[in-house]
Amino acid sequence: MLNPKIMRNIFIKLMFLASFVYFACFRFLMIPSGDDYFWYGENGNYLLHHFFYGPQNIYGGSSNGRYLGNLLEIITMHKLSVAMIVYAVFWTLLLWCLWYLSRKTISSLLLSFLFIFTLQDAFINNVLTWNAGFVNYVPPIVLSLIYIVIVDHGTSKKLNKFMIIPVFILALQRLS
Repeated sequence: MLNPKIMRNIFIKLMFLASFVYFACFRFLMIPSGDDYFWYGENGNYLLHHFFYGPQNIYGGSSNGRYLGNLLEIITMHKLSVAMIVYAVFWTLLLWCLWYLSRKTISSLLLSFLFIFTLQDAFINNVLTWNAGFVNYVPPIVLSLIYIVIVDHGTSKKLNKFMIIPVFILALQRLS
């Protein structure tokens, strides 16, 4: 008979693996729409090669300031395998952060996984099923939650001096 702690750890790892596989398959089946076509096409390539600025209205006029989102949008629209990994990693990280910040219990794990199904229709349409919405909203939320996880971890244990590097990168992300 396996130790209950080992069984718990196996269950947790299987849940996160299932989440990753689910979201990767979900992204594979996602149909581009709206802004996805803009960023996938000639206009998106033009803005990518001109640092997200175009003086002509056809190219969006000027940058919208979402450099991480725009870059992820272009990359994920051109490379499906990268899109599947990015989508699955960020959604799984979102669930992991929710679970971690709610004190890592089995019930908080299950509630974290049910979180997505409790969202209102408009949010699901704009973030879960639309690539442009996903890249502009989910990664910044996840990166902010990771920052909170690091701070939470630092309140109970002394952080390694090299933690300044990811914290600095996370702080830069908040500027965009």
